[in-house]
Amino acid sequence: MAERRVVSSGPWRDMWRQFMRHKGAVFGAGLFAVIIFAVLAGPLLWRVPPDTPDFSSLNAGPSMAHPFGTDQLGRDLLAQYWRAGAFLLPWD
Repeated sequence: MAERRVVSSGPWRDMWRQFMRHKGAVFGAGLFAVIIFAVLAGPLLWRVPPDTPDFSSLNAGPSMAHPFGTDQLGRDLLAQYWRAGAFLLPWD
């Protein structure tokens, strides 16, 4: 009987191949990449200051002006989430 040999092309390539076979790991890495992109690009796309109150929309629900709504002081929640993400990004 012929013995079948597996030729390794290096530990990093083997690790990458094993990682790509694991669907949960690939999904998690993709989701993490989307979150990182949103945190970095979000403040450039959404120019509403996170600490400026809008007194005409206190505790408002989601709308075109405030996609995630506002808090009790009228501050935009989406802008606050992006600022918090950018603050926490170095600790990830």
